[in-house]
Amino acid sequence: MVLSDDYCYTATVLIKAPADQVMKYMKDANKVGEWAFGSWKPIKHLGGGVYQGTSLYDGGETVYKLNVYEKFHQIDYEVGYHGGELVPWIVARVTPGKVVGREPESSLLSMMAWRNAKWSNEDWKLIGATHEAEVFRIRYLVESGQ
Repeated sequence: MVLSDDYCYTATVLIKAPADQVMKYMKDANKVGEWAFGSWKPIKHLGGGVYQGTSLYDGGETVYKLNVYEKFHQIDYEVGYHGGELVPWIVARVTPGKVVGREPESSLLSMMAWRNAKWSNEDWKLIGATHEAEVFRIRYLVESGQ
């Protein structure tokens, strides 16, 4: 299910894997290059927990840092452009299946992004479409064990 408004975009998918397995994948900064269209491979570690990938859209360099909150199965992604400020723009939350009445060996993965006031409506639609595709890509990678 996808929920979009003018300020926050959320994409959620059911994954046939326990929350700990999904979290292990999501908190691996090097794995971001396998699913994030804005930070594709090859991933470079810049130091201080900051990584760099390449946008599939415009070829620009995107930098990111993960802030992991194990207790809540949450990761806050600070995102920016090379040489620019990192902002806490994206959150991934893994909800154990049993919390929402689903199979104990399943999870919900939700990704949320907040809209920058400078983005056009088209930019915002692209963010939403991207996150929808990314959660399905993550599901495939986790479930297939890649």
